[in-house]
Amino acid sequence: MAGSTLHFDSSLITLAYGWFWFEMAIPGAGARATLFTDGTPDATANPSAKHLGHTDEGWEMKAQASREDQTVDEQVAPIDTAISGLDVGLAANLVQTLDISGTLRYLVQGFGSYSTAAGYEQITGGIIPIVYSSVALIFPQRADPTKYMIYQLYKSLNDSGLTNQIRRKTKGNNPVAFKGYAVTSRAAADTTFNFWKQI
Repeated sequence: MAGSTLHFDSSLITLAYGWFWFEMAIPGAGARATLFTDGTPDATANPSAKHLGHTDEGWEMKAQASREDQTVDEQVAPIDTAISGLDVGLAANLVQTLDISGTLRYLVQGFGSYSTAAGYEQITGGIIPIVYSSVALIFPQRADPTKYMIYQLYKSLNDSGLTNQIRRKTKGNNPVAFKGYAVTSRAAADTTFNFWKQI
């Protein structure tokens, strides 16, 4: 007989900043986002990618399936379960909120239009078509900062809208929550996201 292997490795603890990118290219089946050597999206493969700037306390990723348990009268515990939903998202508090053209315009999908003219830029509110975007959070690995981990949502929108504080003593911020939606033309096991790391 032998003991089981312990899995303590402090290099696998997340302790890093992250870069959040909007309007990423959606990778093809079996592929991943193309990165430059510095961890940013490769500009040729991702010509529209926009970095949304600083955050108050970093990013949070979540991926959670909801289930529908199946029961029978003869058993006290469920006998089976089925996936009934998938909730995937990336959330943070953005702080570069004076940046209308580079940050705020990407938070008003479905209800805000950006425009500019001599002397001003603006976002006007109303009902407009929803345009989804692929987004990605990219961050360096602790064990090797030249290699990166990526959380990419293929199709998403900001589900939190604009909630911008104007403050004198502390930073104003805008909470955001980018929610993932399914791309139905992709394979069933690859409709919503791709989380991966370089090795």
